[in-house]
Amino acid sequence: MTRAPRAVWTEEEISLLQYAVSCYEWRKVNYHAIAQLFLNRNAQDVKKRCAVLRDRRRRRERWRALQGLEHPTDSDNESPPRDGELHPTLVWVPTQWHDLEPIMW
Repeated sequence: MTRAPRAVWTEEEISLLQYAVSCYEWRKVNYHAIAQLFLNRNAQDVKKRCAVLRDRRRRRERWRALQGLEHPTDSDNESPPRDGELHPTLVWVPTQWHDLEPIMW
């Protein structure tokens, strides 16, 4: 099975996409309306790129959090969780676009 060609997005397109999605704040994102801002993108392309950007941001935040656990600043000698598990005191809440504001990549 062959793989689909990689979608290439310019920095300007990504910046415009991030701004357009951030305007929706708490409301449901209208991917069809955002796709009209681009010449060669459809709603499915926009939705997929939004998911890619959101997941990249989550991975970076998780990596930074794990880096902070490796060098604890408090005096407790609790070891960090292993195998990608969350710290016992953390509760997983799905990230929303308004949580990522301001987006700085």
